[in-house]
Amino acid sequence: MTANLPPKFAPVAETQQDTWDDEASVGLSGLPVHDFLPHPRARVSSAVQRRIVLIRHGEPHIDLRPRTGHRDFRAYIDAYDQAHLNPQSTPPAELCALLSHLEGVDRVFTSDRPRARESGARLLPQAQLCEEALFCEAPLGAPPIPFLRMGVPKWAILSRGLWYVGFHPGIEGPGDAHSRAKRAAARLVAHADARGAAVLVGHGYFNFMIGRVLAAAGYQRSGSHRARFWNVVVYDA
Repeated sequence: MTANLPPKFAPVAETQQDTWDDEASVGLSGLPVHDFLPHPRARVSSAVQRRIVLIRHGEPHIDLRPRTGHRDFRAYIDAYDQAHLNPQSTPPAELCALLSHLEGVDRVFTSDRPRARESGARLLPQAQLCEEALFCEAPLGAPPIPFLRMGVPKWAILSRGLWYVGFHPGIEGPGDAHSRAKRAAARLVAHADARGAAVLVGHGYFNFMIGRVLAAAGYQRSGSHRARFWNVVVYDA
């Protein structure tokens, strides 16, 4: 599952466990990390409520802590996008319980990245997997800062900040990403309107962008958007 990854970015060991400290869990979203899982609520009925559940994927099967310069950071972004789900990254029991209380969940939406697809299949193995590039992460560039070496989570935070002020060379910028988030939110709302609930297994920062669209449309949020693997935020209307 990691054959196509550069050796220097390969996972440290198969026995590595999920870690939840800030540096390990930021990944490539550029958001800080805090522990959170909402308490499961009563079973949802499509006749009285619409619920949209936004979940960040599990831990990718790639080293999360390498120190790099800007050129290697560009290579790391590409390797991260190719990475599969770490076989040892399992969904928290609270998240599984939350999903078990939903009615009408016969499909799970994911991005087309391996870590998201495989996380969706692990969470809801009986559901139809609907993978779409529409739900992919908002991209990052590699700022060409010479002589600077630091951990990839710090590069991600720096890159996300610069992305908002205009550094998005050859990649989707904030305006286009926001438009895509509107389309993604509309896709989920349409499904929730029809079925009572919609579940997306996507990416930390783009889930946050979708959440802002849902909140503006009147959905009530439970939970916080964080960069923790398997992080979940629920929107109700």
